[in-house]
Amino acid sequence: MSQVLQTLLAAGIIAAIAGFIGVLVTQQRTTKRHRQTLLEARKLEANRAQENALQNYFEQLGKLIAESEQPLRRAKPGDDISALARAQTLAILQRLNNPLVEILGEDLKYINRVRKGIVLRFLYEAGLINKGNPLVPLFEVDLAYTIWLHPTLRSTDLRGADLSWAKLHRADLAAADLTMTNLSGANLNNTILREANLGATDLTGADLSDADLRGAKFENVNLDTPDLRKYPHSNAWFTQLGQAILAGADLSGTNLGGAYLTQANLTKANLRGADLRETTGLKLEQVNQADTDDKTQLPYLVTRDQRLSEPKTQSKGTEERANEE
Repeated sequence: MSQVLQTLLAAGIIAAIAGFIGVLVTQQRTTKRHRQTLLEARKLEANRAQENALQNYFEQLGKLIAESEQPLRRAKPGDDISALARAQTLAILQRLNNPLVEILGEDLKYINRVRKGIVLRFLYEAGLINKGNPLVPLFEVDLAYTIWLHPTLRSTDLRGADLSWAKLHRADLAAADLTMTNLSGANLNNTILREANLGATDLTGADLSDADLRGAKFENVNLDTPDLRKYPHSNAWFTQLGQAILAGADLSGTNLGGAYLTQANLTKANLRGADLRETTGLKLEQVNQADTDDKTQLPYLVTRDQRLSEPKTQSKGTEERANEE
């Protein structure tokens, strides 16, 4: 009898433990679902708040543009109304860059980067960042990681803007002023940069493959190999200029160290005084199509090919003996 009781007691304990474990598992699942529901609610709330802030920004700028007494389009850079428009632009971009919002999920992070592109498009289409008369100067404005989904930014003033790691592929940036702009790590694949001013621009690790850079100016541009400690999640060792059209581009005095130049079109490019020693993929045929001088520094393999291609000259004694014969 005692053995039967012990068996029943053991079975009861096992059943109780199993029931307790079942309750714990159910509670965990319920808690997980609750947290997921709460996270989704927070994401929706944050997304709605960001969208409302963006619409408020458009309305505020729209009022400044439509102002009857002193419309924004008639202002001059530095005027009070221009400074107000810049302050409002900085405010909305700061909100879109909020890391506390981005940690809610990759989808919201992506949406905010697209929204930054929408802000840039609004400024462009409203004529507020025209080259020569930027009513909303973008100097030191944080546009990093911006995703640009529209075709053109022609003749814009983007001087000094932070567009690092921006996705600008296939954009038309012809004749844009990109002086001192940070484009490090940016995706500029297949972009049109004809006649663009890239003076003192940081193109470290940027992808310019298949870009059209005819007539672009590169004075003091940084194309050097990036310090990957600044970009721990990047594999961009070189500035990609493979198959880029650099015909007629002014690269005089530029340090092109770290640039990848395989099949780049250098026809009539100004390479006077340029340092190409650390470039990759450069061939003698490309150099021969460019405008170089004795201060142009070439990679070892190119200078070797250059020496081998030069016709061998006879010594003076050899010439005299040949003449006597």
